Amino acid sequence: MALPSGVSPLSTLPTPDTPPIPASYFEGVAAVSVAKTMQKIAKMQEKGRGCIFRYVYNRAARVGFLLAGMNETRDDSSWLFSLYSGFDSRKELRNSLRLGYFHYTNSRKHHIINPCPGSNVWGSKDYVCKLSRFYLFTPTCYVLPSEKEDMKVIEGGKDDIFYRKAAGDQHGTENFLDVLSPNEIVERNNPCENTDTCIAQRGIEEPLLLNRRKFEVRLVFVITSLNPFRMFAYFDSPVKLALHEYTNAAEKERDPCVHMTTERGMSDVCAMMGKRQKKNKIPQIGLSSLLRALQKVAAGPVLERERRRAEAAAAEAGAEEDGKGSG
Repeated sequence: MALPSGVSPLSTLPTPDTPPIPASYFEGVAAVSVAKTMQKIAKMQEKGRGCIFRYVYNRAARVGFLLAGMNETRDDSSWLFSLYSGFDSRKELRNSLRLGYFHYTNSRKHHIINPCPGSNVWGSKDYVCKLSRFYLFTPTCYVLPSEKEDMKVIEGGKDDIFYRKAAGDQHGTENFLDVLSPNEIVERNNPCENTDTCIAQRGIEEPLLLNRRKFEVRLVFVITSLNPFRMFAYFDSPVKLALHEYTNAAEKERDPCVHMTTERGMSDVCAMMGKRQKKNKIPQIGLSSLLRALQKVAAGPVLERERRRAEAAAAEAGAEEDGKGSG
């Protein structure tokens, strides 16, 4: 059966604008894989339960802490770091353990843990929208309402579609607002409606598809040391698919069941629209190679930067030694 116009087969991977990355750059990346993770994700998807990404994140973080030489503890008098820090009572600690949160203690005296306050900002959609402008392969994105006039000047009068999403929500929880044209967005007094900040991102005309559906993949990397730099790639990444197969037909261009991959709420939205949700199984053939290719594209720039930094530090240290020797 021929694919509809605008649909890409799974084997068609996006070609990055940067030159190929030599395999030697990935010598510092170790593979961490838990075989049962994909089975667990499949069961959670089938039952429509829980936050899939949170499960994978917790598994990857657990392995990362152990690789960094830390031991898991359930003694509330000894733990020094928690994925969910801030518990100030024994009752809150017990509740966190019941919910599956982990706490770790230093296994060596020289280990020091410093929290990163405000780290949730790194994943907010308005921050990522601004950060994406440093790359050539990301769709055009505007932060509203602060960039409303910019969008009006650049995009006004065009027939393109933009996905409008709330900036602060995460994991697919009520973050999707709607699909609109640029004029429909900029002509509103409040382009974000019931939220203070939102983003508008241009839709991709020919998206990469999996199982003929738009999909979302979250790549997880665990950094256990900055000097020396050590990064681990967690291979069992979560993959979420849209409920319905993709088509570029005009009557479907604003259908959230075709375009959105949110894991919560979409079943209810589609039910209200009279849609019937079909079982959506992820094909395993080709999925592994797709994840590896995406991980290389994502990790390449980071590893290249760290490689250059290490070479510069080594050269500087060598110059200092030469200076001492000549003196």
